[in-house]
Amino acid sequence: MKTVTSCLAVVVVLFAAVSVTAAPSPATAERLLEEYLVIQKSLAADTTGGVSASAASIVKISRQAASAEPKARAQLNAIADAAARLQTSNLQTARDRFGPLSDRFIAYLKTVQFKPTPPYQYYCSMVKK
Repeated sequence: MKTVTSCLAVVVVLFAAVSVTAAPSPATAERLLEEYLVIQKSLAADTTGGVSASAASIVKISRQAASAEPKARAQLNAIADAAARLQTSNLQTARDRFGPLSDRFIAYLKTVQFKPTPPYQYYCSMVKK
């Protein structure tokens, strides 16, 4: 009986550990959002200053989180791929590539049901989509 109880305890602990690591982390979404907003503010200010650095941070954060968050792995990899394309010094190219990053980011926020602050999606009349 003692062996069965010990085995059961190990199974419960392992199940709890898997459940904890499989759950999407709000901290990941917040870190990604922070870098995403740096890019948005730079592009709105007609500059690419900080865009490449924040895009590189998004790639790194997304790739690391993808292995720890199976529920959102596809969205995180898509975010990383879109952010990698943002590493440019051309303002128009960066703006063109920001849209796909935004789309992937919104899909990720929906997947992880990010609720601390509701995500808002804005329409820009200058961008033809």
